[in-house]
Amino acid sequence: MKKILNYLIITLITVCVLYNLIMFGFTYFYFHGTPSSPSKIEKYEFNTTAINLKKEFKTICDKSKYLSYKDSVDYDNVNTGNVNTIQITKKGEKLTYFLRLNEVSDNKNKCVKLYLYYINGKGNDSFGWFSLEKYRKVKLFEETIITPLSKKI
Repeated sequence: MKKILNYLIITLITVCVLYNLIMFGFTYFYFHGTPSSPSKIEKYEFNTTAINLKKEFKTICDKSKYLSYKDSVDYDNVNTGNVNTIQITKKGEKLTYFLRLNEVSDNKNKCVKLYLYYINGKGNDSFGWFSLEKYRKVKLFEETIITPLSKKI
């Protein structure tokens, strides 16, 4: 009797877990859909102007031998037109990050929102909903660019 009860409990738990995974997948794909514009990988906010942020990008990239920064690069997959790119060449790997800056200003302060859209031409959807590769590349970007920016601004 105990053996049958144990099998029943294990089966019930397995069915519940599978049901929840299937429902999560269904709701994710149903509500996520195909976006009309590229989805952002990460968003960062800085209390400064876009001009100051671009100067800091350039300063950080000039100090490093494996970073380069380009402003206003036209990239076909981003509908906004002008995109900032940062290239990291480290340990034999060349990574290109495509960024867009949006400046939101009011009477009290200026805020620049930095959106990371593509890494080596791969968008958020290309990596999948969980990707260790994306996590590592975003972490490298944050360590080499965002952390020094946060200390200065």
